[in-house]
Amino acid sequence: RGTQTALAALGVSNVVDASGGSIGRRYSRKDELGIPFGITLDFDTLAEDDGARTATLRERDTTEQIRVPLDELPQLAAELAAGRTAWGDAAAAWPRFGRPP
Repeated sequence: RGTQTALAALGVSNVVDASGGSIGRRYSRKDELGIPFGITLDFDTLAEDDGARTATLRERDTTEQIRVPLDELPQLAAELAAGRTAWGDAAAAWPRFGRPP
């Protein structure tokens, strides 16, 4: 809830997809709608108890995913959405998630 509120405060439109189904199907639906970035708070996010919780940020065109600390994610998403930060720069700054580099 905190991430959603922080995104809205920065002017980033966001919706929680609680439709169920696999994450792949959710990504496909968002891709078809043309949504450029997706944020996933997953089991890894909930399991991290060292105070440095992270979430997955996915870019539609490359399908690349990176793990970003929750406290930095809203600002990064706002920068990406506004075009002030390029995906390549964000992907270089944070660990990749999923596929190998």
